Amino acid sequence: MASVTTYETSAGTTKYRVSVYRGTDPITGKKMYAARRGFDTEQEARFEGDRLEHEIKRKKLTPLEQKFADIKNSVPKGFELERISVAFVGDEQVPTATYKPI
Repeated sequence: MASVTTYETSAGTTKYRVSVYRGTDPITGKKMYAARRGFDTEQEARFEGDRLEHEIKRKKLTPLEQKFADIKNSVPKGFELERISVAFVGDEQVPTATYKPI
């Protein structure tokens, strides 16, 4: 969930800042955040926070996980997904799907 906070500029105007949790750094183990600032309204900041969250979630999938998601989302009409398996072609992992009629 995005965290929206206010801050005051040197000119005395109030602006909004948004911060989104990105996960932990695999090397240091520290929490990582994505932050943006300079928004005039809280609504603009929340919109940017939602956009950042969506982008972070989309990029978290590994290539193989993304292939699995694509297979799950493209089941032919009149069938249901029975099984997904992984075949190795050289160093490449190739997922294959088995469907059964409904």
